[in-house]
Amino acid sequence: MKKIIKIFKSKIIFKRLERKNFLILDSVQSDIFKNYINLNEVNFLDTRYESLNIFIILKMIMKFKFSYYDYICEYIKFSNCKTVISFFDNYISYLRLKKKFPLIRFIFIQNGMRTSFFFENLKKYSDLKVDYLLTFNDFYSQKFQEVIRGKFISIGSFKNNQIQNLFKKKNKVISFVSSGPFNSANMKIYEKLNINNDKYFNPEKRVLPVIYKFCAKNSLDLQILSRSKDKENLIFENNFYDEILKDCNYKFIDTSEKNKIYEISDNSLITVSIYSAFGLESLARGNKTVIFNLRNKATNFESLSLFWGYEIGKNGFFWTDKIDEKNVFEVLNNVINCSNKQWNSHVKEIKPFLVNFDENNSKFKSLLNE
Repeated sequence: MKKIIKIFKSKIIFKRLERKNFLILDSVQSDIFKNYINLNEVNFLDTRYESLNIFIILKMIMKFKFSYYDYICEYIKFSNCKTVISFFDNYISYLRLKKKFPLIRFIFIQNGMRTSFFFENLKKYSDLKVDYLLTFNDFYSQKFQEVIRGKFISIGSFKNNQIQNLFKKKNKVISFVSSGPFNSANMKIYEKLNINNDKYFNPEKRVLPVIYKFCAKNSLDLQILSRSKDKENLIFENNFYDEILKDCNYKFIDTSEKNKIYEISDNSLITVSIYSAFGLESLARGNKTVIFNLRNKATNFESLSLFWGYEIGKNGFFWTDKIDEKNVFEVLNNVINCSNKQWNSHVKEIKPFLVNFDENNSKFKSLLNE
């Protein structure tokens, strides 16, 4: 029913599809490519019913094809593109397209954290193939290589690589990167694993009051950086943190505006993460970052850890898997009180394992020029 409603709300395009060299598969966040590709050479394929091309639909009907996957395939066929690029490595239907279009080059870019059950699910399919998949780090390259045919290049976060850190004066603020909570649709994958919202977000409920206490003791402000982008989920998310931090003077920051989360983190004294890709991005940007590695313990799933795949101790200079006040305060004090030189010394050996940094996505640009 929801799909039918979306179809009726779609913008109908009555213009024949122009044939261009590049096609962006899924136009959401496609503006991240504008610095690398001449937009006059690009078609943008809306895959969330934002728009529908009437000529493609007529072609489908003539062939007795009626699924949305058929629409995507027909669109790619008539675009006559040489390269398809997608920022969505986690859509299985996209990863099956290379087999259908062997002469077209497919480049995918990892956009978020991936878990053991994500890779287990990919094992069910034997036709997953890409030309290139650009990943966060070498461990993810290895995991993808086990289930997808293609070449894998570690670049870090594509978005993070193109946003310059100006290293401005730091505000007396600790910024906590939100991971949710999830609405019912997003929670379905975890419910299959007997993980509900209460279990998944138990670390937030326990550690945030301790972080707030640290802030109050050290005359610092605490702010929560939102995960949600739309108004309805932002309200849901804000209410979630209001419940945890009752009677606390904290700020909930809407980061839906383009690149806002990067700017705020760059200007924060510390950025704090439990399990968020942005925690790794913050590290890659050179920002002082604290990791409370708690999600895996709360859920009993080891892959729900920013350190998954690497033998890194449970506690270190800027991370811990403990929630008690002593350990939380110790890690926060470690990071706040160290100089920039000391900070760089502490992270230089561990950072390359967790997330790479390819300035201005030079590797991606090289692929486009091949």
